[in-house]
Amino acid sequence: MYRDLQKNPKLLIVSDTAMNNLSNDIKVFEPVGREVENFYKLFSEVTWIGYDYSSDQKRKNMRSLHSDIKVKYIILPKTGGNTFIKKLNIIYKLFPYFLVILTHIKRSDVVHTRAPSMPAFLAIIISFFDRERVYWHKYAGDWETKNAPLFYKLQRYLLKKATNTHVTINGNWEGQEAHILSFENPCLTEKEYRKSKAFVQKRSFDGAYNFCFIGNLNDAKGVGRIIEAFKKLNNNKIGTIHFIGDGSKRKDYERQSRSLPIKFHGYLLREQIQELLPTMHFLLLPSASEGFPKVVAEAASFGVIPIVSSISSLPQYIQDEENGFLIKEVTSDSLALTIQKVLDFNKNMLKSISEQSAQLPKKFTYTYYNDRIRNEILKEIK
Repeated sequence: MYRDLQKNPKLLIVSDTAMNNLSNDIKVFEPVGREVENFYKLFSEVTWIGYDYSSDQKRKNMRSLHSDIKVKYIILPKTGGNTFIKKLNIIYKLFPYFLVILTHIKRSDVVHTRAPSMPAFLAIIISFFDRERVYWHKYAGDWETKNAPLFYKLQRYLLKKATNTHVTINGNWEGQEAHILSFENPCLTEKEYRKSKAFVQKRSFDGAYNFCFIGNLNDAKGVGRIIEAFKKLNNNKIGTIHFIGDGSKRKDYERQSRSLPIKFHGYLLREQIQELLPTMHFLLLPSASEGFPKVVAEAASFGVIPIVSSISSLPQYIQDEENGFLIKEVTSDSLALTIQKVLDFNKNMLKSISEQSAQLPKKFTYTYYNDRIRNEILKEIK
């Protein structure tokens, strides 16, 4: 039984979200920060547990929350990695993490975890034994993939069993338990959506087409597949391929793509990305594993047509040749065939698909998201 909760409860966020504290100005990973800014008003106090990334000066997608957002930050030393020593350090940090998380859970009314992550895992375990608080676990990964890392599979298994909590995931799945709720991943304010829609009617498919990829530059996201696919194509409708983001393999990708009309922008601020999107025609996302990336809905709000892998929940939102294009297999050959199909469409058909794609983000606004949090997660709070 929940204890008596106020209409504006105290929230604890448990995550491994990147944070840094330089010059007494705490910055957080921008996409998650925007989400917190927009649901902040549902709570009287917010405490946020995250990971210390102060030593990583290469991260550009970090910013402070708006000045009127008052959050208490609990910054844990970052852990994790591929070496044996780094994995051993995870075990060493478990108990200190557990004590910090448990202490702050006791001071909160609602606990929101962001999984898969080590801090979220510990809070999920605690939630099995705590009936006094509302637990809202958000699983951001691919809910149905069988190729997830073992630790991801463990968290997913526990969340399926955590029937006294609310679990939000990407997509709708057969046999989904009652406590597991399908939630869209928000990315737009109502004002931003109205503004972006104004570009859709003006969009033209005359001349060459610009393609873009937005995200971390790595093989899992499909950057290598994009480069290889365009090497197989020779079409005067291909304009410039823009890569927005960064990663350790960027220089390798730059070398591989010297013969192609590719531009690497590095990390860009969200405002800079929104300035570029009206000049783009297609978003490329040939990744091997996804939940539902926010960038798909954000780009679609400008009428940028998504070309995405047919994986996870993406086919539940993207209907092939209606509001986007699905890549049947996660290979460069399949991507090249899909792009060629796109190039063969006439401009009127593409204009129609663009307009349909712009309808997709209606459920990805923060207003819609907050209404669902209030009505489905916080419904026990009177």
